[in-house]
Amino acid sequence: MASVTLRAEVRISAGDPQAATELFTTAGELCYVARSLNCPVHHVVEVTGP
Repeated sequence: MASVTLRAEVRISAGDPQAATELFTTAGELCYVARSLNCPVHHVVEVTGP
């Protein structure tokens, strides 16, 4: 594998969409599986909500 791209669609019912995006980014950086791969892992998140 040259790289992996994870595409998440997240729907929130309350709160700040920007905060949700930032939390997803942090989770991706801390993900054991993503960190154990020997190729770049890219995260693309689309947050929809209030």
